[in-house]
Amino acid sequence: NYYATQYVWEKFVETYFEVETQALMQEIASINLAYQHKPFNANSQQHQLFLQNYYKKIKKMQEQHPSIDWSAELNYFSQQ
Repeated sequence: NYYATQYVWEKFVETYFEVETQALMQEIASINLAYQHKPFNANSQQHQLFLQNYYKKIKKMQEQHPSIDWSAELNYFSQQ
């Protein structure tokens, strides 16, 4: 079941991944969640600010981790 698998994965990550790797995984998860977000009002100022903030976050992540391909996410957050 999903919850059992999630529990095992969390314990595996805590045990075998370094703290920096865990932090990177959390940042990537946050960006992926924002990338999948469907806005209620895409033209609102609040949503535009949301897009700008994630665009900046991804640009910073791109500088820190150039081996990760962020092209789809950057395109999404810059064109909305």
